[in-house]
Amino acid sequence: MKDGTYEIDGNDIYLILSTGTSSDASSKLEAHKKYIDIQVTIDGSFPIGWRSIDSCTVNGSAFNDEKDVQHFADQPEFVVTLSKEMFAVVFPEDAHVGLPPGHHVRKAVVKVAV
Repeated sequence: MKDGTYEIDGNDIYLILSTGTSSDASSKLEAHKKYIDIQVTIDGSFPIGWRSIDSCTVNGSAFNDEKDVQHFADQPEFVVTLSKEMFAVVFPEDAHVGLPPGHHVRKAVVKVAV
């Protein structure tokens, strides 16, 4: 499949496929209120960081309702590396960050409405 967004069940469940190299813009913790993220590594590997949003103290941005995202400037509490065919499930109470600058990976993110 080509990179892009694919509906599975309308806006309730959809898939985002992407291939690329990350930039500094992708290195802040983010959290979502409307969707669970299932992050799947298809090719390559990348570290993904986690922190409970309850312990985030440094806002990076106000919540953007249209994009369902809020950024935080805190550091992750821990980091794990997702290798090929591994996945992580990230809930609305989880702030997460992936793909520090310079990582090249093909990944899928399945968005599931809560």
